[in-house]
Amino acid sequence: MALLSPGIEGYMTERRVIVIGGGAAGLMAAGQAAELGAETLLLEKMKRP
Repeated sequence: MALLSPGIEGYMTERRVIVIGGGAAGLMAAGQAAELGAETLLLEKMKRP
């Protein structure tokens, strides 16, 4: 199943991504989303030094 119906490929130009968890997979996902131009928010419950 396609994510976009035919004819609306250019319809959604704004991309926002929320990644929950700053582990290895979360950091990779957030980094990739940001590199692809998405406005990216990474949420992590633990404090990092």
